[in-house]
Order: sequence, then C-alpha cells, then structure tokens
Amino acid sequence: MGLIDIKVDDLVNFGRDIIDRIWPDKTAQAAERAQADAHVLDLAQARFTQTLQASVTSDVAQIEVNKIEAASPRFWDSGWRPAIGWVGATALFVYYVPYCIAATVMWVYHCYVTHSLVHRPDLDISDLIALVVILLGGHTARTIEKLKGVA
Repeated sequence: MGLIDIKVDDLVNFGRDIIDRIWPDKTAQAAERAQADAHVLDLAQARFTQTLQASVTSDVAQIEVNKIEAASPRFWDSGWRPAIGWVGATALFVYYVPYCIAATVMWVYHCYVTHSLVHRPDLDISDLIALVVILLGGHTARTIEKLKGVA
C-alpha cells in the first residue's frame, strides 16, 4: 500500500458528487453520470484486456520454453519433470506413511487405555496434498507431451 490509499468506489462517488454540484438539473446529472460510468467501464475493460494479453503472451513464451526443454537430449534439461515427480513421491511416502501409522497406533493405544473414543489426531496434510496436486498436474502435462510426441 502506498501513502495514498484510494478505492475506485471512492473515486466514483467523488465524481458523482462533483457532477451533482456542477449540474443541478437532474437530466443533465443523469447524462453526465452515464457518460462517467461508461468511461470508468471503458477504463476497466482496457485494463482487463491489457492484463489478459500480457498473461497470454507470458503463457505462450513459457510453452515455447517447455517445448525446447522437453526436446533436449540432455537428461538435465528434459528430465527435470520426472525427477521432481520421483523426489516428490519419495518424500510423500517417507514422510506421510510412517507419520500416519505412528499417529494411528498412538490414537488406538490412547483409546484402549482410556476406554473412550477420543478425537483422531489431525495429520496436517494440507501442504502435502497441495504438493501432490501440483505434481500430478505436472505429470499429466508430461504424459500429454509424450503422447503427442513432443517429449
């Protein structure tokens, strides 16, 4: 945030107040408000179009880089996606499986000792799930590249 924190709604309301003071006639006010609202919408549409074009340009450039990397005969360039997949899968297995087993054994023991059903411990796997989703998305992209003959 900068020194001046102005919201778009505040600017629009300020513009409407000025229109009300300059043109006391309600018909003229309505016409000026419609023109001002149209101008604000045009500015918003232009900004959205610029942002979308920049995003598309960036995506196309990244696709070209991906094609070049995937076509490389060097493993270091073309093999990073499978490598990160194996590292991610190994980390997932090494971290989650023992953690889940230990938490379950401790929970069952606690329930047995207290003769009551207590809440199962939270396995806190939200970061892990996010990692898996990202890796699966990357793996899917790599599979599609292989099926199309790009990689």
